[in-house]
Amino acid sequence: MRHLVLPEGAAGTAEVVRFLSQEVSGNTYLNIMAQFRPEYRACRFPGLARRITLKEYSDAMDLAVRAGLVRGLEIV
Repeated sequence: MRHLVLPEGAAGTAEVVRFLSQEVSGNTYLNIMAQFRPEYRACRFPGLARRITLKEYSDAMDLAVRAGLVRGLEIV
C-alpha cells in the first residue's frame, strides 16, 4: 500500500498504520511517500499550503515501525 504523508497529520497516518497492522496484516508492504507538493488551489487550505517537514516524514516512519509495518519501508 502507498501512503502519502500530508502536512499537520492530515493524511491520518496513525490511523492508517493502526488499521493496516491490526486489521490487514503486519506483513503488509507499506510505502510511505513524502512527495506531497501544494499545487493549484492548495493555498486555499492553510494546512495544505506547504510541503511536509522532515520531522513529519520521520514521525510517519516511526509510527509504521512501531506498528510493526517494516516491509517496503526504506529505513535510513
